[in-house]
Amino acid sequence: MSKILFPDGELQYAGSFLFSDGERLPPWGEGPAPSAADLQQVMEIDCCASSSLLVPVSAWDAVGGFDEALYLASYVDTDFSIALQQQGYQLMCEPASVVHRRRSSSTARYDKIFDERKNKRHFDAKWTSALSTYSDRRDGSASESLERAKERSRRHAETAKPRPAAMAVPAFDAQAQAQRIALGTIDSLTEFAAFVAKRQGSEKKSIPIYTLGTPLFFGTEGNGHPYSASDSLYEPETWGAWIRGRLTLFLPLAMRTRDAAPLLLKLDFRANHFLCAERLSSSFVVRVNGGRAYEHRETRTGIQSYTATIDPSLSDTLVVTIDVDDPLAPADAGMGEDLRPIGMALYDLTVRPASQD
Repeated sequence: MSKILFPDGELQYAGSFLFSDGERLPPWGEGPAPSAADLQQVMEIDCCASSSLLVPVSAWDAVGGFDEALYLASYVDTDFSIALQQQGYQLMCEPASVVHRRRSSSTARYDKIFDERKNKRHFDAKWTSALSTYSDRRDGSASESLERAKERSRRHAETAKPRPAAMAVPAFDAQAQAQRIALGTIDSLTEFAAFVAKRQGSEKKSIPIYTLGTPLFFGTEGNGHPYSASDSLYEPETWGAWIRGRLTLFLPLAMRTRDAAPLLLKLDFRANHFLCAERLSSSFVVRVNGGRAYEHRETRTGIQSYTATIDPSLSDTLVVTIDVDDPLAPADAGMGEDLRPIGMALYDLTVRPASQD
């Protein structure tokens, strides 16, 4: 990874060292960061930053890339790093490569708090066994803990896979890059359609154009499934489907909103929540094109109706996500044998112009 600086040139990040509780410390410990000019040596680290990272394709394929359950990316770097180390790869910070970056400028404060807590639980559960091999941060002072972490990292380097030989860097093609940026929405939609087709066993399957005002149903014979990521919902039932913690819907619009006057939309949906003595409430957040549109903590049982007002932000495609906090398996609550962690079930969803109120 590169040495990451703030826009003013101050040192922001140069990797970190991981501890058994899943927390991290930078190479300089708990104190203030040193001058960027003082950090010139290539060093082995436990955790890298995806904001500037060079990864061999073989390593990426070996760990399956980033864990998409870690939405909005909190802990995705740490998860990716520990996965690489488990496969025997060595992680390095190369200070000769320098990137200027504004930290966390794309995530609102409350979104960040919510996602860090949710993703930390996922990370700890996923890596319980692996984390036990890292140093205990509570044993001794911070500086002593950091030295033990560095020593562990040095021992890992002795058994790590050899670093790849230097690779030739292709010449930058500005025109081709501009075309890729211009077609970014189309490319991502095409990739998503191919993903849906592969998971549903039909290479000819594509995402239908969505017409505003059309209700999408998520039962067994529902018309909403072609719009959802295949791992977003459990197997549908006659009435609807349970969300697997995070639902992602891609809705390519029949009208090009970037060519039209700004249009406010309403997002209507009906859902049911799994509530019991061990789960007295169900919290969820709805985002559209990355922006928070609606949040609620539900304490009522039965089918509930919700409405959010959204701004399509001049986009041809609406990306709707629903994050459900703390799903629970009914079996863990002594309610039958269902081992699926569930929290919220979706019946139907409609996006319509706000003028139709």
